[in-house]
Amino acid sequence: MPDPDEPSPLKGLGERIAARREARARDQARNSSLASTSGLGLGLRIATELVSALAVGVAIGLILDTWLNTAPWLLITFFILGAAAAMTNLIRTAKEADAAQARERAEAAGADGARDGNARRDGDTRADRDRERPGTGSRTDTNRPGNGGNEREG
Repeated sequence: MPDPDEPSPLKGLGERIAARREARARDQARNSSLASTSGLGLGLRIATELVSALAVGVAIGLILDTWLNTAPWLLITFFILGAAAAMTNLIRTAKEADAAQARERAEAAGADGARDGNARRDGDTRADRDRERPGTGSRTDTNRPGNGGNEREG
């Protein structure tokens, strides 16, 4: 007979399972990003998308030309549409890969910045960072003597 004073080993099981599922989901999301893929993998993905879009366009054009007896006009039309779809996919994939790499760089900079106390925010430019630090500025800083414009003496 179980002792009523002892805590049940199943009491916190649901919470432990939920915490483990969240940790596993974070690990999988981090490992499956486009930025973590190799350059060869990304190149093969892009090449496959280019070839498949052109092949689908040519196949549709050939089938319609044969069916409607309009050779070669629909083949040419769908080849151009396939090429446009291929370029659209290429641009979309490149933007996704660039965004994934930027997120990874930001996460790495955030981890390094948390240690250094100099975390860079997204969208900051060099001029923004220079304005935040006293004594620094861009070449067009008119508050320092010798830079032209509104020189302040003091």
